[in-house]
Amino acid sequence: FVVRLGDGHWMGSMQLAQGYSAVAAPPDAVIAAIGTAPMPPAGVAVVAPAVPTPNAAPAALPAVFVVTEPTVLIAINGEPILAEVAPGVQWVANSRALVLRTADPVAWWTLASGRWFSAPTLDGAWTRVAPAAVPAAFRALPGGRVFDHVKASVPQTPESVAAVAAAQEARTVQIVRAAAHCSLTWRGTPLWQGIDGTLLRGSVNASQPVIECDRYYYCCDNAVWFSAPAPQGPWQVCDDLPDAISQIQAFSPLYAVTAVDIVGSTTDSVTFSYVPAYLGTFVDDGTVVYGNGYDQPGVALADNGWMPQPQTFDLPLTFDMNTGTFAPPTEDAEQDTQPALDPDVLVGGWIGWGWCPGWTSACGWGWRNPAWWSDWRSWWRHWNPYWNQWANARTAAQVARDNAATAERNAREQSDAARQQGAADQRRIDSQEAEWRARQAAARSSADEARRAERAEEARLRDVRDANRRAQDERTRAAAASNGPTAPRGSMAWWYEYANDYSSGYLSR
Repeated sequence: FVVRLGDGHWMGSMQLAQGYSAVAAPPDAVIAAIGTAPMPPAGVAVVAPAVPTPNAAPAALPAVFVVTEPTVLIAINGEPILAEVAPGVQWVANSRALVLRTADPVAWWTLASGRWFSAPTLDGAWTRVAPAAVPAAFRALPGGRVFDHVKASVPQTPESVAAVAAAQEARTVQIVRAAAHCSLTWRGTPLWQGIDGTLLRGSVNASQPVIECDRYYYCCDNAVWFSAPAPQGPWQVCDDLPDAISQIQAFSPLYAVTAVDIVGSTTDSVTFSYVPAYLGTFVDDGTVVYGNGYDQPGVALADNGWMPQPQTFDLPLTFDMNTGTFAPPTEDAEQDTQPALDPDVLVGGWIGWGWCPGWTSACGWGWRNPAWWSDWRSWWRHWNPYWNQWANARTAAQVARDNAATAERNAREQSDAARQQGAADQRRIDSQEAEWRARQAAARSSADEARRAERAEEARLRDVRDANRRAQDERTRAAAASNGPTAPRGSMAWWYEYANDYSSGYLSR
């Protein structure tokens, strides 16, 4: 087993998993058998990469690690050089991987495909950490190229809110039926495997995902659906999909095609839309991640080849704030240095969905060899199927509609900002009014309490006066009852006293 490191260093071992040391380069015939770099389609200019400056020979070749399960590689150039980037947060400046160290809790952190992992020591056991459990200190990380993609994975930051919104935004295109062409190719005889949870079958050796349903075939090529009565075609633009395709579960290698929908059709055209999940960008626990998180083993072929499946941790990807999707970081030029030996040349010179034959890397769907040419002339920019592959389908009228839609979106964003400011002002006014009403209610309550106390005191004094008056009347009646009427007997006054006060007691006597 041999592997190339850099431009011309080779290491080999008699065992796949270990024991690698420096060896001579394989014979030219072996290298030639791997394949040649693919050529761009007609009409696409070839942009040769700049000639790199030769590096000095390394003092010692690095160790070779071979892993057979999803793995994240963290390489640090010597002892960690720590730089304070936020209160209580240090950053390892001499590593291409993101490595952070926190003081509370004392732990090391890394971000892989949008997912957080933590360990008590650099060589300790790393565990997955949910976004909600990420230290709040990460919200204070600085902005800019180094940390923008990091803050997209930190909940409650403007970057994460914008990332989630971008991951749910649909892109649309109108495809002219007569001009559309399905670029599907097969490696040998079409092979199939069942799609768990459905009655469908999916391709395992096709350049684009192909699904069989009720003896009919559906291919999703660059976010456009085609259908055919046989695996080899003829393919035509599809304007109706079986409902079973939308029921494909997240653990399936073909799950990404559920993000491509048919939104309208006419006799001449079909309109499609996709969300970034088609390119591997998903929303998980409130933040964006790359890949569905499931380990998809490759499929062995009869010719001793194999077809890899979409992976989550196979590439050093970061979230690109410009495109709203995951893509290789701008400083990662490794693909430019190995155009002729990577697996992307093994299928008739066609790269498939990613850097390997098949669909290992959704972020690379539709890319040709990035070391030789690129539709965008910047291979690290996320590829957009609708603006690259199907540019010929965008008529002048659609360009005008797209420009109008962009202007409308900008105006809507400004209107939304004004509306949000107006809503904030209204909330402030409502809060002030609520505080005033609360003060008024408290004042009324205090006044009511004072009036109730005053009325209670008046009632008490009235009761005292009435009681004193009744007591005096009782004393007067008692005195009169013992002596009889005081007025001259037989006078009108005597009769009044007799009638009013002594009718019962005196008459009985």
